[in-house]
Amino acid sequence: RKKAAGSNTQLPFYAKWLRQIRLDAQDGLSRDELKHHSERFEDFWEKLLRQIIPDASVLLSMISDEQIAELFAKIEEKNQEYIEDYINLPHAELRKKRAERVREHLERWLDKLTPEQIAAVTEWSQRFEPNSAETLSYRRQWQAKLRGLLAKRHDEDSFGVALREHLLDPKKSQSVFLQQRRARNREKFIDLLLTIDALMPVQQRKYLTTRLDDLANDFEALAGAAD
Repeated sequence: RKKAAGSNTQLPFYAKWLRQIRLDAQDGLSRDELKHHSERFEDFWEKLLRQIIPDASVLLSMISDEQIAELFAKIEEKNQEYIEDYINLPHAELRKKRAERVREHLERWLDKLTPEQIAAVTEWSQRFEPNSAETLSYRRQWQAKLRGLLAKRHDEDSFGVALREHLLDPKKSQSVFLQQRRARNREKFIDLLLTIDALMPVQQRKYLTTRLDDLANDFEALAGAAD
């Protein structure tokens, strides 16, 4: 039987990576370990993009002008939702919403947070440097570039190369200001994760390692099914 292509070939690597996170998390994560695993995630994401871009460029080269118009109408709807959710909100409400969202994400992996951990999330949200307006500007520049590329989609050779460059180098359209602010916020989020980790009770750490094991097992099962 023919092996499944694309991301299926990466499934054993995802499982191995998750098991390494589990091993590191057993005794508490360090800043270097968190940065390393973040970089691994970005590597996996880039590899996945590289695998799907050729098929995506073929499919996009065949869509109609009407379909492109519908696509960008949907994208603009998402932009308007972003404006309502992140730009029009008062700062106090935005910080509260950001803290609630991060708390929900953490509780998917850790179960219920302790009061001390909740306080750490709230404190992090106060230190987060807002960048919603700059992010919206970047998104619209990126989207405009994509629309320009789609206007030339019938030139298959040059379109595929240009689309690949556009998708694999998203920072090209980002201002230096946005890149620097995002970098600082990334460091602050790592600080938060280190604090959460240091405050983690035994049962919570067990919950995390079990979740990681379960997910690694799922990836290994999927890889076996694809053989």
